[in-house]
Amino acid sequence: MPNYQFFARTEDAHTENLGTMQLRDDANARSFGAGIIRGLMHSHPAVYGRWTLVVVEDNRAVANIPFAQGASGWDPLAGAFPPR
Repeated sequence: MPNYQFFARTEDAHTENLGTMQLRDDANARSFGAGIIRGLMHSHPAVYGRWTLVVVEDNRAVANIPFAQGASGWDPLAGAFPPR
């Protein structure tokens, strides 16, 4: 299974490594990422509201999910990701 890396990018382009997870495919990585966003936004929405979650697999960009979108109940398996 591929290893996916998850990063939080702040509005001033600072990046924080949130960790790595082995997942079956890109769809599962996006869904897992949306769960990370919901957890962080639940605890500190004012801090994370304008951040973006970046998902990468082996130097390949998989997704850029704005935290506000990922926390809104949006289904990552149903739609495309907006480019950043």
